[in-house]
Amino acid sequence: MMLLVLWLISLKFILVQTAPVEQSNSTTTFSTDKLPMDGSSLDYRILPYIGNGHLATVVYNDVIYMNGLYNGTSHRACIPSTLNWQFKINSSSSLYTLNVSSGIFSEILENDKVRIERRLFASQEYTELLLAHVVLIRKAPIGTKIVVPIEVNENTTSDDIDFTNATRTSQYVLLSGKTREIENSQFQTESLPVFVYYTPLPIHGLELDEEETNRTYLFVTSIDGNQSIAKQSFDYATIEQQPDAILASHISRWNDVWSNGHIDIEGDDELQRQINSAFYYILSSLPPLSTKSKPKQFYGLSPGTLSWGGHEGEAYSGHSFWDMETWMYPSILLFYPILAKEMLSYRIALSDAAAYNARLFGYEGWRYPWESARTGIDVTPDCCPTGRLYELHITGDIAFAARQYIAATGNQDWLLNELGGELIYETARFWASRAIYNTDRKQYEILSVLPPDEDAEPFKNNSVYTNAVASLSIQLANYVSCITNKTVPQKWLDIASNLYFPFDNSTQDYLEYDGFNLKNTTIKQADVVLLGFPLMWQMSDVVRRNDLLAYEPLTRTDGPAMTWSMYSIGFTELGDFDKADQLFRRSYQSYIRSPFNVWTETQQGVGTVNFITGVGGFLQAILFGYGGIRLELNQLEFNPRGHLPDQATKFTFHGIKYQGFIFDLTINSNIKRALIIGINKYPCHPLHYCCNDATDLHTILQHIGFDTFLGLDCSLDEFLHQINRFIETIEHDDLVLFYFAGHSKHNGDENYLLPSNYEYNYRIDEHDYIIQYAINIKYIMKKVYDRQCRISIYLFDCCRYVRRTRLISRNEGLVPIIPQLKSLIVFSCTPGKSILEETQNNRNGCFMENLLKYISMPNKDIEEIIMNVIDNVNLQTDGLQLPHRISSLTNKVYFITNNNQEKVICSMNIHKNTKWKQYGTTIAGGNGQGSELHQLSLPVSICIDNNNQAIYVADCYNCRIMEFKCGTTNGQVVAGGYGYGNRIDQLNRPSDVIIDRKNDSLIISDQENKRIVRYSCRNNINQQIVISNIDCGGLAMDNNEDLYVSNWKKNEVRRWKQGDKKGTIVAGGNGKGNHLHQLDSPTYIFVDRDYSIYVLDTCNHRVMKWLDGAKQGIVVAGGQGQGDRLTQLYRPQGVIVDHMGNVYVADSGNNRIMRWCEGDKEGSIVLGGNGWGQQTNQFSGTVNLSFDKEGNLFVVDYYNHRIQRFEMDID
Repeated sequence: MMLLVLWLISLKFILVQTAPVEQSNSTTTFSTDKLPMDGSSLDYRILPYIGNGHLATVVYNDVIYMNGLYNGTSHRACIPSTLNWQFKINSSSSLYTLNVSSGIFSEILENDKVRIERRLFASQEYTELLLAHVVLIRKAPIGTKIVVPIEVNENTTSDDIDFTNATRTSQYVLLSGKTREIENSQFQTESLPVFVYYTPLPIHGLELDEEETNRTYLFVTSIDGNQSIAKQSFDYATIEQQPDAILASHISRWNDVWSNGHIDIEGDDELQRQINSAFYYILSSLPPLSTKSKPKQFYGLSPGTLSWGGHEGEAYSGHSFWDMETWMYPSILLFYPILAKEMLSYRIALSDAAAYNARLFGYEGWRYPWESARTGIDVTPDCCPTGRLYELHITGDIAFAARQYIAATGNQDWLLNELGGELIYETARFWASRAIYNTDRKQYEILSVLPPDEDAEPFKNNSVYTNAVASLSIQLANYVSCITNKTVPQKWLDIASNLYFPFDNSTQDYLEYDGFNLKNTTIKQADVVLLGFPLMWQMSDVVRRNDLLAYEPLTRTDGPAMTWSMYSIGFTELGDFDKADQLFRRSYQSYIRSPFNVWTETQQGVGTVNFITGVGGFLQAILFGYGGIRLELNQLEFNPRGHLPDQATKFTFHGIKYQGFIFDLTINSNIKRALIIGINKYPCHPLHYCCNDATDLHTILQHIGFDTFLGLDCSLDEFLHQINRFIETIEHDDLVLFYFAGHSKHNGDENYLLPSNYEYNYRIDEHDYIIQYAINIKYIMKKVYDRQCRISIYLFDCCRYVRRTRLISRNEGLVPIIPQLKSLIVFSCTPGKSILEETQNNRNGCFMENLLKYISMPNKDIEEIIMNVIDNVNLQTDGLQLPHRISSLTNKVYFITNNNQEKVICSMNIHKNTKWKQYGTTIAGGNGQGSELHQLSLPVSICIDNNNQAIYVADCYNCRIMEFKCGTTNGQVVAGGYGYGNRIDQLNRPSDVIIDRKNDSLIISDQENKRIVRYSCRNNINQQIVISNIDCGGLAMDNNEDLYVSNWKKNEVRRWKQGDKKGTIVAGGNGKGNHLHQLDSPTYIFVDRDYSIYVLDTCNHRVMKWLDGAKQGIVVAGGQGQGDRLTQLYRPQGVIVDHMGNVYVADSGNNRIMRWCEGDKEGSIVLGGNGWGQQTNQFSGTVNLSFDKEGNLFVVDYYNHRIQRFEMDID
């Protein structure tokens, strides 16, 4: 079973250590003693580059590039390199190393006199700086002067820039220039300026004086479009700071980059190296996360990075395509959303040109160009007019990137104040103006477009991918309209929901475009398969699989790398791991060039180099394929499919960012394995549905990540062969499932499964015959047990008989089995009974029909699944068939998990203008005060379990914790319920309850017993006192799983870490009072992602916010005395804070729910305020509240003994 561990962590990370340059076996260093050559010259194409998003250069190359600096419409403007000089010595050894963890390329040369260490890097501290840090280390005896001559290749000219040698001193040289051509007179009125300051090289070489053992040189280049900024950065590096300090600062900032997000692989160092270098090559063309430089407009990512594109036709001339949003962006967004926003800012900055492009072609909104450079007009070269005219999907790709950004961050400020809302609305407007209505089809169409498959030139109609991104673009505009206040016209919505998608009903495949021939068309790259991912377009698994199987063989074998990544993600999603692994390896192994892991566009090594489009696809295969991550508008899903590639045993994704939270996701390769046997063909009494049952279970288990073996109508030899082959695959810590459908018999106290050639003829003693010609169940179980698997599950769907009339189950069948340790045994009917083989769906037996309904449900424990199956089978057969289970499992076992962090799920649903329907629905209690399972008695607290669709209620005066499943009126007691008392199994007026997911338990504030207790979620037996002798009130748990408890008597809140004996005061503790450092009877508390604590300061009628480490609090709600004005509260009893920092308060004495937005002088009533009462829009004491993942608001209505749910009012 794939083990998935999700940690919600703080902003503090362990630094990634920079490996020394000599450590060639590191997964972050790439070394060689000989540089790659092309004949007698260096092969610059496969040399690495250094960059920082503002400047970049390939090492030893003669050109530097600056982000956004283009000459005309053709290519990046070439700045002559100041770093391409060489040492002129005869070295006995040499070592060249790219260290991706520090962003440094180093060169080490040695002979018997001197060791030279040169480090080249593009500064993260000041992005205007490119630096050569050189250290000479004496090896010869002291007393002789050492001179290291250098080959100076100083060049001050450029084909693209008119440079003047403005200044030359012994300290610096200044080149001042402007590009020779403008890109477009409408959007660029002047040539672009550039200023280059650099340290002149010593003509006579580098020196060590007679007594020196070492000397450090720093050669500085500073480049910017603003002369004063270029000079300031140059002065900083040459005058204000020491060389080693500059190097150390640069390394520290790269450490910060990696600590903000990275992927760790265990078991496969080579894959780890590929991942580390992949991230480096993208990140080096993006702005730093932390820099002292003033903010600059970012001008996009090109397929060949910032280090190429200075010549027409080279690396797509440094232009930006759909590659940025579709291929590079998603992996960056997960770890570095700040950088993802920079990528979107490029498109927003060029929106005037996008509006012009739309008008130019007679449409509305914003139409983005296929190739973009400085101004945003289309700079696609004349050789490729079809891209400029027809490749419109890029506008939808950019809108989809905005969709992903909103889903990941919920950044409403970006929507409202940074033109994000305009980007979304205007791209939707473009698609609405581009679609036309086909009266014959009665659907909308988008005609004359070129899909991602560029072999479909010159254009086609109804590209299925283009239509999908167009529809999603309009849907997104509608989704955010409640925030942007930009109403989407109904016609746009009609277009989005009624676009024509070419589909072949006979093959159940989407067609790439109208008239596409599935049999003999060759395509360039991934196209239709992108519907499944990244678009996550709704389709059946059958269609998804059909598309993958149909289009993969149609794809050119020399297609670009990222294509195979998308196929790998698709086959991983569907559980075809052999195919997924094959395509994953194909996505990178033949595209990477040693020794520095430089990517090429094609497998033959031609085309663009440093091809980060392929890099982006590769990283997506890791994160979204094997990692199973899916970013939806309302939630982040983790659903690994149960498999890791090659030799990897564990993936850890450090620092995934979502809605302001930070996650670590760990996936272990503990595999789920299943052997499934179904037999119909018996010599006597053949069966009808067993092979169907086995086949269908095999299919669904494959889909949820099982490595499955399937045997149908097996003879004895075949049965034994299947068993032995299966057993050989089982490894320590695997989850193992065995299923058998067919005939079985017991022989004394032994149970046997009958193979297809079992033919007892009643002329011999069956006792001996069955031993020899059938399979003893104990034989299978022992073999499994001997492999020391983690969990074993046995499903025996046998003891079937065939009759024309339905009879009561017969007294035949299997005898009970004692389970091994950590195993579950399920009989499809009661031991000693047999069942009629019948079907209600004309395909499956009753047991399998119901098992198939539940087994793939996420977040359902296998025992819960089986209990659901038992209940349904019993009901369906009127009690004639009652499946039986025997378990020795000690922990919950999940086949498939969908781990959504509850505090995060509300995301975009809730904002400061959100409204809820004013009439609530009772979802627990409401049947008068009492102790029956459908009643409550003065409930005080609620905790929502989104994973299991349940709520936990602290039923105070019944001294119990109740669990209410979604849709049920009767709850069940999960803690207490044995009356008042202080036994370990009793509670006395519990005041709060929270979920501890890590320990699968509830933590309860047992108020009158003055203790905090833990109850297992699995039963009402395992209890533990966590904290004793405390006047406890409210509870909270932070991202580090530290526990917070309010003490109403001591007027304080303490934080308890694991193993703490006394805890630490984090709020109050200064006696009873109303000063900012005091509290008066604190009750409920809330801890946000920044570890700020919100405290219900009940008798001071206020909510206090205590920042992490603060000595006093801040009043964020109330604090104006007791009362019912909007500035006041009256004995508040519950508090929760949404992701925007808005505070929601259960204002108990005023029978209302209040919202206080940050900075507001007064609150607003969101629910209640209609006086004391029992109507569904009234309360009688609001004492607690909570949100579920859909943004519905739950309120504890104390004196009405009920829990009310109020749905979000999306109208």
